[in-house]
Amino acid sequence: MSPCKIEDFKTISNQLKELLGLDKSPVAIKLFIDEEDAKEVLPKADDKIRHCQRVFKAASEKVSCYATLDEQQCQGGAAVLGLRDYPKSLKTGKKYFSLGRFASQGSAIHELSQVPKVETVMNAVGYAPLEDAEFEPDVIVLYALPEQGMKIAQAYGYVLGKRFNASYAGIQSVCADVVAGPYKNKEPNMTLGCDGSRGTTSVKPDELVIGLTAENLGCMLNSLENIIS
Repeated sequence: MSPCKIEDFKTISNQLKELLGLDKSPVAIKLFIDEEDAKEVLPKADDKIRHCQRVFKAASEKVSCYATLDEQQCQGGAAVLGLRDYPKSLKTGKKYFSLGRFASQGSAIHELSQVPKVETVMNAVGYAPLEDAEFEPDVIVLYALPEQGMKIAQAYGYVLGKRFNASYAGIQSVCADVVAGPYKNKEPNMTLGCDGSRGTTSVKPDELVIGLTAENLGCMLNSLENIIS
């Protein structure tokens, strides 16, 4: 299927919200190799916050911007998005072990080796409510309730007969699970969040987060229309 046109995004966003009953905007995410390309379509962020906070602000407050490494507060999130290498404290498992998330540094290292990571060096990440996006997104992020997530899983299997394989571990959720993972694997994913993404935003206790790839957005929307109509 050919990529969606920029002018279609407002319609697609409205259809997703209407079909699923979403109370927040789907969020368009784009990874930029060249910051100059980001400047052409988005204003630069004037604050330093976490990636997960920017995604939530785009969804709930309709804030559009791009951020470089300098505007990313969480360095683990910046690393999986291709903006930098992993900090030593993460690479050695020391940080997560010290937080009590793992029984040993070895288990932390093993888990980290399975976290999706963008290998290409990126210089900026773009964020916008899908209806306002003036760029072709790489990933679309949704905040959804379990029943809405169920509909997404059903739509994913509607045409291809494929099961929705969710992969998450309660760490690096909005950065790795629903952006880096779909970007790298070209498959959707969903996550229950992590301490960072839940602790620094107003995401509801019963909400989960879903990442869709731009390549399967049109097919997903058509399938939802058939399932829900």
